[in-house]
Amino acid sequence: MYTYIDNFLKKLKSDDQIRLNKKLEEIKSDNMEERLDAWFANFRDEKEKELALKIFLNIEYVNHNRIETILELYKTKLKQRLQEKDESFEKENPFEKIIVVTPDGKADSADSLAYYLRKAWNIKKEQVSEPKEIMLKLKDINDKYLVLFNDTHGTGKQFLKQFSTLIDKVGSSKCFIICYTLHEKAFKVFKNKFPSSIIIPEEPTKTVEDIFTHREYKRIKLLGKKVYKTYPLGYGGCGLLVAYYFQCPNNSLPIIWADGKNNSYTTKTGENKTFYWIPLFSYIPKKKQSDEIHPKSQKDVLLSYQKSVYSISEKLNDNPNKIKEMLLNAYIEELNNIMKFLKENKKTLIKYVDEHNLFSVDVLRKGISECRTLLMVAKEAFEESPIDYHKIYNEYAKAAEIIEQIEEYFLPE
Repeated sequence: MYTYIDNFLKKLKSDDQIRLNKKLEEIKSDNMEERLDAWFANFRDEKEKELALKIFLNIEYVNHNRIETILELYKTKLKQRLQEKDESFEKENPFEKIIVVTPDGKADSADSLAYYLRKAWNIKKEQVSEPKEIMLKLKDINDKYLVLFNDTHGTGKQFLKQFSTLIDKVGSSKCFIICYTLHEKAFKVFKNKFPSSIIIPEEPTKTVEDIFTHREYKRIKLLGKKVYKTYPLGYGGCGLLVAYYFQCPNNSLPIIWADGKNNSYTTKTGENKTFYWIPLFSYIPKKKQSDEIHPKSQKDVLLSYQKSVYSISEKLNDNPNKIKEMLLNAYIEELNNIMKFLKENKKTLIKYVDEHNLFSVDVLRKGISECRTLLMVAKEAFEESPIDYHKIYNEYAKAAEIIEQIEEYFLPE
């Protein structure tokens, strides 16, 4: 049993301790007690720590099991709505008529979203696409309905950028807007812009303003201003209290995800400032297009990732019994990083790859993606009761085989 270092957590009243333990059991995340202990070190006095405890107890943490539950519920809702639109759906599988559209350019979370959707809704891989791909085949999808799926909608601005043109072309009535977390700002935008589209969930997610007293809300905002002056309540001033197992959205409070890097900002005089902070859940900003790596440094980055692939391959082939869930998380994260790098730097990489007669960037990314998916399945098996070790080792073996196939093509020595 973990022993807290923070005195406030050490001396919790029995009622608070019960609520805390219940929340930790609900989250079911590795080293959560240690992370909570370190996070509490950010707060200076008892009043701040009391507020931090209330924040933690009200965070909605979405783990693997929670995602499965939500998707099963959404599956029922979607079937009902499809049948209301077309009576013929009652005599066939309504999910044959949908195309799931995930955001462009988000290799890690978009691929995760697509994977869990396909599994939960039993749909084919070809039924998952991105907005740009759909725009190229509009004539072929006249009889289809689009499920526009993302994890979080805060202000709704990003959604409008990516999906407005597509919705206009297809028709609002043929589009479903579905997510895990929906802020009231985005909810109002969607209702106003796309009145004929069906939105799931049907109500916005509660925020700090809904949950905390006015005095507590003001204190949270003051703390947030110290940690991240630009967006003290998170991007767009959303003030969400949500975190996913794969990422904490930046629409949530920065005092949850700030790490001294992702909360940096530029002053009016051009000075770069930040505030050192220990995060409870991590948020990794998406790279801007201008941040693409210059071709001259491609080899160094690829060599670094080559070593990672070799290392993971050796571990999978050596003794899979030694690979615990924590180590598996690290492997999945590293494969996510490689996929993201390959996708974001595709243009410059293709030139480098062609010049050096290397493996196709798309084929390499697909191989890494398949390997990552197998390790995600293995991770799920760790959460079963009892743990299905046979399934875990079976997925490790498949992943090792895929990595072996791409190793020799990844990069010249």
